[in-house]
Amino acid sequence: MTPGGSGTAPPSGPVRDTTGVAASDAAVKREPTPVGALFEGAFRRYGGDVVGYTLWSAGVGVIPLVTTIALRNWHDVLFAVVASQSLAHFLLCAILTALVTGTLRTRMLAGAVAATICAAVTTAVFVVGGPLAIILYPLLVFAPIAAAAGDASALRAVPAGALLAVRDWARAYAVLLGLGVIAVFLWFAFLLTLLPFGGAAQQVLTLGLTTLIFSPLAALVERNFYGDVTGRKVLPASVSIDQRDRGRKRR
Repeated sequence: MTPGGSGTAPPSGPVRDTTGVAASDAAVKREPTPVGALFEGAFRRYGGDVVGYTLWSAGVGVIPLVTTIALRNWHDVLFAVVASQSLAHFLLCAILTALVTGTLRTRMLAGAVAATICAAVTTAVFVVGGPLAIILYPLLVFAPIAAAAGDASALRAVPAGALLAVRDWARAYAVLLGLGVIAVFLWFAFLLTLLPFGGAAQQVLTLGLTTLIFSPLAALVERNFYGDVTGRKVLPASVSIDQRDRGRKRR
């Protein structure tokens, strides 16, 4: 199943910038896409194939699920869960990118390697700084996307992706803030919906459902952002980059 229609197909005649990631001349000259448009494009794509995206999210979700069950009595299970959940999310970013660019067979291994490196870095920082590890997310998430798209090798994608994020750090962290708001909204929505369950069951189901919906949305937003930074067309025609048209359906 291949979710989404239009995506981050590379422009004709790409050139390489100093990050080593493919970019076009348009990427340098054109105005950056507003963050709101990146989110709107992601929501529209997700809404266009909810089942497909959710199935992919559930598929990679097996990784943290099996880890939690297998290590539930281990004293460091929290770190194992963070590592497995980070791997699942970065892997999903790579998969959704590869599906759109048509590189699932040829570049998925590179995307998986990059995702593993990013998950290891996230876990190592979490061991030292706890939840502050989330600060690194914008610097890491481009790596599996770039590797899966064929823009860089798995190893080169990590520093190259981080450099792209640093160059546009204001939007990178604006995206992180927006994703945080969505995560909190989904968490409380499911928490209230599952009140009849109560106890541990309510907490586990809330976490599971929030992750199931949030992870593909976050992956789609970051894929849109990466495409915009590297000069690709990332938004469907129904999305306007004019803030005054936000949310309106274009004809």
